[in-house]
Amino acid sequence: MMGCDGNEVTQTPNLDRLAREGVFFDRAYITSAICTPSRISILLSQFERKHGVNFNSGTSIAPEAWAKSYPVLMRNAGYYTGYVGKNHAPIGKGGYTSG
Repeated sequence: MMGCDGNEVTQTPNLDRLAREGVFFDRAYITSAICTPSRISILLSQFERKHGVNFNSGTSIAPEAWAKSYPVLMRNAGYYTGYVGKNHAPIGKGGYTSG
């Protein structure tokens, strides 16, 4: 959905520049096809067998693990980060009931 990927409607000049001057990945492969484990794998840079968060099983990201996630590391480095869209990434004790 970005200009650098051929979309003629969406205008993403900053992302296009990053893709042009950096690395543009045009393929993605996942080890967990279910949304929750896959999202957690992306956020923590870990396989599901390592982070242990399963779909709708009451599991969640430990606060210690979340503290080492890339969004938190980026924020700690001075970047403004946000979490927008479908969540399905429970953090803290209680899985999906953790809020």
